[in-house]
Amino acid sequence: MPAYRAAIALAPDNSGAHNNLGNVLRDLGQYGAALEHYRRAVALRPDDVEFRLNAGDLLQMSEDHAAAVALYDDILRTAPANLRATRSKAAALFGLGDLNGSIECSRRALEIEPRDRASRKNLAIALQVQARHAEALAEIEILCADDPKDLAAQSMRLVAQHYAPHVGKAQ
Repeated sequence: MPAYRAAIALAPDNSGAHNNLGNVLRDLGQYGAALEHYRRAVALRPDDVEFRLNAGDLLQMSEDHAAAVALYDDILRTAPANLRATRSKAAALFGLGDLNGSIECSRRALEIEPRDRASRKNLAIALQVQARHAEALAEIEILCADDPKDLAAQSMRLVAQHYAPHVGKAQ
């Protein structure tokens, strides 16, 4: 962290140093200070998608889901196929309680990258919360087939099977 602070002292307009210091501060749990540096990096290089994604992800970590969604929407206007922005927007919408929006974004993320496990998990969880158990279970089965050693997916499957009306007691 001292190196980034020194770099910023020497070159206050060094957007990369601001972004990197933001990463360190985020990892230390200093979200307010991290956000200040992410915002400075974005102000210096407004077209840098990575800097904007870092700021959005931090907003989401801080549970400011509405601000995160607004930032992800801004990113997606110029980069509509950005997987991270789409996936992160789905999670932020879930945090706002907008399950339909979360499901729609998760499906869009899977159109961008069909093997994206995080988006498939997000989709399955949102479907499960909506009591769409058969659909949730179908998504979870894809996860389990793709990686049978994923214990989190196996656990999700057990929970989904418990609630799915089409799954018998023997299963």
